[in-house]
Amino acid sequence: MANKVPLLIFLFVLIASYFIIYITGCIFLIVSVAFGAVSSRVAGFSAALIQELAVYERAPHEVTNTLADMQRDGFGPEAIFKFFVAEQPDGKIAGIALYYTAYSTWKGRMLFLEDLVVTEEIRGTGIGKQLFDAVVAEARHTGANRMKWQVLEWNEPAIGFYKRIGANLDPEWLNGNLTAEQLQAYACAPSVEAIVTSDNQSAPSS
Repeated sequence: MANKVPLLIFLFVLIASYFIIYITGCIFLIVSVAFGAVSSRVAGFSAALIQELAVYERAPHEVTNTLADMQRDGFGPEAIFKFFVAEQPDGKIAGIALYYTAYSTWKGRMLFLEDLVVTEEIRGTGIGKQLFDAVVAEARHTGANRMKWQVLEWNEPAIGFYKRIGANLDPEWLNGNLTAEQLQAYACAPSVEAIVTSDNQSAPSS
């Protein structure tokens, strides 16, 4: 009987793993998304996931970005972001990692991970880690000297994950931002506004 115990344990783990994969559909392909015919489908799934993230972060009312905005900004001629997606065999996008190139005057080129989100029913299956790994690999491949992201102070599962991988979580910096309404209401010096307006009007169109 003792000799059969390891075999029984192995069979139990194998069956349990298969069952988990079966009920959650966790057979994924991590795909880097760029220009192409998939843009509308991918952007649509991604927009839904971003809304799901906003609900999780208790701020669904803060999402003002539209599907058209995402298609323009991610798939247009002047794309300003990229992302990796976790795609199921049926074509459904179950997770995304959206990132873009940023710059540090101290460190130079860096990658900023804006959003990492996996749909609720398959969280904890390792898909988020694979997406994070893909962005790390991209940062290395593109010569980034730093990778940055933000995490809410109450998001204990995410904080725990980042601590386990040895990431630096810096409590010293405060996040500053101006909303669209504040940007419009802000009083720029007229001479500065004129210079920027002139530069934008004279810039060649792509």
